[in-house]
Amino acid sequence: MNTVDNKEEQCQNNLNKIYSDLLHLICSFEKGSGSELTVRLRQVESGLEQLREAILLIPDIQNNEQRQRDKIASLYKQIKLKDELIQSFVHYDIVDGSERVDVKRD
Repeated sequence: MNTVDNKEEQCQNNLNKIYSDLLHLICSFEKGSGSELTVRLRQVESGLEQLREAILLIPDIQNNEQRQRDKIASLYKQIKLKDELIQSFVHYDIVDGSERVDVKRD
């Protein structure tokens, strides 16, 4: 399992914990005391803080949209250059080290 999967799993676990804490908090409002509400509220706040920290650890999560678009454009450019390089090898004769000329036969 790689780091990104670990971070995503950690975020999912934090979300599940927050959901559970919120459910307990709501139940406390319905039938609990003031001190129980305070404890439940602190648990929710703690869970939200842990989730925020886990999200910030995900690579590239803080980058803005334009930077991500620039990165994607750069990756497309790299793919294009690699495709051109591969195509140049298609027309290269490895045996004698020269460019091959394809002759059409009728």
